[in-house]
Amino acid sequence: MPLEIRFGREDWDRIAADYAAWWTHELDRPLVQVTGVAYEPDVDYPAVPHFLTNAESGITAAELADQLWTLMTARRFYGDAFPHLFVNYGPGIAAGFMGAQVHSVPETVWFEPAQELPIDQISLRVDWTNGWWERVTEVTRALVERMRRWDGE
Repeated sequence: MPLEIRFGREDWDRIAADYAAWWTHELDRPLVQVTGVAYEPDVDYPAVPHFLTNAESGITAAELADQLWTLMTARRFYGDAFPHLFVNYGPGIAAGFMGAQVHSVPETVWFEPAQELPIDQISLRVDWTNGWWERVTEVTRALVERMRRWDGE
């Protein structure tokens, strides 16, 4: 049995209409997103860390996307919730894009400046060739590609 997300075209249409109504102040209730998990007993679900900086070394972006997809198939969406993924490399990954040291440790990730400078000498610039930027971009693209293979029906 192929693993699929349980969220179809009718669900997307309902969510689109409700969110559009909410943004134009025409929805007479708040948007409420509730998700749950229902693991299938015969599926071997991968152990993907909360912070993707802690993903096993050597895993390709496509493999990581497939693992995240497998976990997504166990999710259930209630109320105004809809399928989405958070490419979570930690709350300071933008600092990593600018050259900060990224320290992956079990269950968390820490960020440390590459060098200590007086505030008036700090200049923030993203290094578009930075390894962390490249990895986040690569994983995000792999996830987009993986989601494109799902038609939402």
